[in-house]
Amino acid sequence: MLVDRNDPSALLDKCFQAAYDPRAKLATLARRGEPTLRYFFEELDLAELAQLDWIAIISRWAHILAAITAVGGTIFMRMALVPSVGVLPDDERKKLHEGVRSRWVKAVMAAILFLLLSGIYNIVMKEKQLKTVDQGVKSLYHMLFGIKFLLAFVIFFLASVLTGRSPAFANMRANARFWLSLNMTLAILVVCISGVLRALPIKMVMPPPVEAAAPAE
Repeated sequence: MLVDRNDPSALLDKCFQAAYDPRAKLATLARRGEPTLRYFFEELDLAELAQLDWIAIISRWAHILAAITAVGGTIFMRMALVPSVGVLPDDERKKLHEGVRSRWVKAVMAAILFLLLSGIYNIVMKEKQLKTVDQGVKSLYHMLFGIKFLLAFVIFFLASVLTGRSPAFANMRANARFWLSLNMTLAILVVCISGVLRALPIKMVMPPPVEAAAPAE
């Protein structure tokens, strides 16, 4: 922001800002090529860190990491593993498939558990925030979240079937290429819906002002 050099008070305010604002100090040190990491930790207010909602942060971390595991693993299996395994002899292919399945099923079950727990927590916290937003935004959020929620359960079901051993779903596992393609498409769609949900404009609706009562005569 430009400062009027003919205004002594504005210049004085700018000087104080540069002297006491940590961000301005960091920018000055960066321009000089001086180390800024040490200054950052010297100015770090641990009390402010303690006031952060660490449960919400940890829940968000768990949700993102579980989604990365589930979606990334599905894409890898469909785009790389299945085509590569297809050229192997039957005995080697079955042996490799069983080895991958026995290891991957643990990651799938853990990802589903973390996604469910963190997702429930996140939507409960989000509902508190949505109480003060525009009704149109709230309705759109609920509609998209409902679609995401239903798709997620379809993805969980397909992932469980493809990594399981139940004879009832042997035909689906035999056609793993198709079901993995479907699961990958649904997972990408869920990620896209999540991006829209995060980008929705959360505008608070302010209550109408209360008119002061007329003085009694």
